[in-house]
Amino acid sequence: MAERARLNIQKPETLKTRLPVIYSSMSIQSFTNGERRLEAENYLLGGFGLRLKLESLCSGQNLGALANIWQPSRLKAVLVKESVGTPFLAATQVFDARPVPRKFLALEKTSETSQRFLNPGDLVVTRSGSVGRATMINNSHEGMLISDDLLRLSIKDSNMRGWIYAYVRTRQIREIMQSSQYGHVIKHLETQHLKSIPVFLPSEEIIRRFADIFNKITDLRGSYTTLRKEVEKIYESELNIDPLSLNLGNYLTISSKQIFSKRRRFESGYYCLPNRQFEGYLVEQKIDQVYLGQVAKCEVPKRFKHIYVKEGIPYVDSADILEFNPDNKKNIAPGSINTEEYTVDKDTIIMPCSGQIYGNLGQAILSNEFFENKILSNHIMRIHPREEIDAGYLCCVLSHPTLGRPRLQSIAFGHSVPELAPEDIEDLTVPRLGKQIEDEISRLYREAAEAHGRADILERELELEAEQVIQKRLSLKDLAAKN
Repeated sequence: MAERARLNIQKPETLKTRLPVIYSSMSIQSFTNGERRLEAENYLLGGFGLRLKLESLCSGQNLGALANIWQPSRLKAVLVKESVGTPFLAATQVFDARPVPRKFLALEKTSETSQRFLNPGDLVVTRSGSVGRATMINNSHEGMLISDDLLRLSIKDSNMRGWIYAYVRTRQIREIMQSSQYGHVIKHLETQHLKSIPVFLPSEEIIRRFADIFNKITDLRGSYTTLRKEVEKIYESELNIDPLSLNLGNYLTISSKQIFSKRRRFESGYYCLPNRQFEGYLVEQKIDQVYLGQVAKCEVPKRFKHIYVKEGIPYVDSADILEFNPDNKKNIAPGSINTEEYTVDKDTIIMPCSGQIYGNLGQAILSNEFFENKILSNHIMRIHPREEIDAGYLCCVLSHPTLGRPRLQSIAFGHSVPELAPEDIEDLTVPRLGKQIEDEISRLYREAAEAHGRADILERELELEAEQVIQKRLSLKDLAAKN
């Protein structure tokens, strides 16, 4: 017989476990200075304590004294066609090694355009969502409007750019930024929060060395973009095809035999342009072609249980492989999986095989030394070229923005989350242009991949060294306080 409902809540007789209550005593002065923030979170996060320690070391010097920090007004965009518009990049797209604009705006209808174009070497920091993530502008962003969701930093002294850039990317300063954020659902950061971050200057030797490395990173990023575009032009000229001349029609007549053979694909996109027309062009121009499966092996590793630990093997997600120096926030527990199945070498072509067509799906890159000894997601396809073809040339064929990636996108299947299957990739045709041309394309493409990887490694080393400099200075402060 059920008990009668009661109006008062019965207190349990025994409570074996209690959640710990996080609290701290604060001086009233902490609430009356600055913004008068009343959210307990801002004072209980580790970043608040780091800020207090750094402020005692910096003698009142802050980031606003070393850099011009600003943010353009909210963008009221007028969307137009690609042929007449100016490309626009959202905040997260700025971190991509190869940003692909999804929107094009009418420039004459856009306000403050001078503040929305940025120059190579300028720094930007995310101000909403995952706040405090910093990156540098490079030549791949030239001529593109940049979202107002990024705070702009122009370093006043060019010799300080290396130290300031490494400083704002460190774990400690990121924690300080997150302790300054506000908002309930979507966190935000304002320019005054960034300006007030305390900054101390290391020795002149460190500043000069950081400036030299920063310039090297900028040059490597520029070389990557320049070489990649050069390779794509060579590939287009050797095929003697203008990508804009392809007829992007809405329909194509095919026989029923094509539908009921092989995988029996019923999606119209699988049979329509541009993949079929590209293959027809190769036949028409009598250009030799082979199936990708004849010269390479495609594979997707099986799913595995992700056991994350604080210190372990760095984990790379599918979106991370397309960014410059992606944030490494996850580590896989050693021994939890067979690492050989999920690591890649430098001659492997990798690309996301799951995601949105307009997003990351089908963007192929050539693996570089930055990805060595890291666990790559099972949502990343591995393409292993055989001796008959070089990895650099094959990656160029697959990654070309108009003659390569659209072919991959056309064979994706699935509605909510499209996928790419290894057997469909192996069924694509690859043009053969002769050993001399293919070797030249491969050489340049490999140089671009090496520049990409080397820049990421240098930037990560710069960031880690800056963290050590900060930690050492904080440790000396604590030691002096004890004595």
